[in-house]
Amino acid sequence: MKSPNDWEADIQGKHYTTRNSILLAQGDDRYRREHETIDRNVSLYRSPEGEFFKVTLSKSQSDRNKLEILEPVEALKLFGSLTERYVDLEDAFPNIGTTNSE
Repeated sequence: MKSPNDWEADIQGKHYTTRNSILLAQGDDRYRREHETIDRNVSLYRSPEGEFFKVTLSKSQSDRNKLEILEPVEALKLFGSLTERYVDLEDAFPNIGTTNSE
């Protein structure tokens, strides 16, 4: 299985890589699909530009490993569901609760 530290992808004209991004949280995910139980590891990252993405590594041959871009609301929800958190909520989402007062 490919390590999350080695992931990179070009999506929607932007380059995403785990090498220079902050690992915010990780956890295991299990679900049933047809007659198979799928076990996966999910890692949530924030890029240096502040964009969120997740890397999903499957332990099943029939499921794909993938890197997906997340909206901040999706990333916040995922952060709350993952069991291993490496940073505090405020550090993971520094723009929560801020307003643009110009």
